[in-house]
Order: sequence, then structure tokens, then C-alpha cells
Amino acid sequence: TTFSIFTIQNQSFFMKEPIIMNRISIENIKTTAVYIRFDIKNELNIKLADIIINSLNGTITNNEMCEKICEIRPDIKLDETFLENENIGNIKDFLLYSFTLLKDNLLNENFNAAYDIVDMIQGLPEYKYFKNKSNMKRYYKTHIQPIIDKYNYTDKFVTHFL
Repeated sequence: TTFSIFTIQNQSFFMKEPIIMNRISIENIKTTAVYIRFDIKNELNIKLADIIINSLNGTITNNEMCEKICEIRPDIKLDETFLENENIGNIKDFLLYSFTLLKDNLLNENFNAAYDIVDMIQGLPEYKYFKNKSNMKRYYKTHIQPIIDKYNYTDKFVTHFL
């Protein structure tokens, strides 16, 4: 097993490679985002974001992520079906960046920004559309750019998304 280190907003992440990420993992993350958005001020959302960050940086698998999320929030129904690792391009990096930003906003009680970020995550197109550049550019224009503009975030979303 090899490891790599990268930094997002002064937080270092250790990545175990290869990361097992597939369309079911992404759908589970989007489902969890819906629940976070529904009750944005719930203190458990920080723990949910941590679990997802750990999954995205490769320290836990999709099944472990599902188990940990359902321990905290048994009302969330997730899919633990195993699929082989799939090439999902920059979506993993985009989600990791987004959930790190979400967690920072939750910790700082910036609930409006947190709500908008999780709404952006929840609106991510289905996996089958990831390779269609025009769909992804449309998503960027309708979901990501408004958040960058509204909260004066740097355009780091571009490097993690497109």
C-alpha cells in the first residue's frame, strides 16, 4: 500500500491508494447530503461530514462509511453493494474539497453557506453524466459558480472539478 499527502485549507490528508470510489459511493454521499441539508444545524452533521471525508481520503471503505453513518443516523438508508473501483475523475477531489468546506462552515456556524454547499453536493449529476463535459460545465455554472460568487470563495472548485 502506498500513501500520499495533500492539503486543503491548511488540513493535511493522508490518502491510502487506490481509493475505492464508485457510483454507489457517490450516491450514498449525495443521499447523506440530503439529510444534512434537511436539518443543517444538527450537531451530528459535523460527524457525518467527517465520515464522508474519511471515505473520500481512503481511510474507510464505502461499507464502513455506510455503517458509521447509519450508526449515527439510522434513518438514513444507504446502499452497501460492492462495486469495483471506477474511474470517477475529479469528482472525488471535488467532493473532498466540498465536504471539507462544509465541515469548516458547520464548525463556524455559517449555516447559510453550509446549506448552499450541501445543496450543491446533493445536486451533483448522476454518475453516467460525469464524462459528458457539457453536462458538467452546466452543473458548474448553475451550482458551483453561484456559491463562489455569493461567498467570495476562490475558484479552487475549478481545479477540483473540471
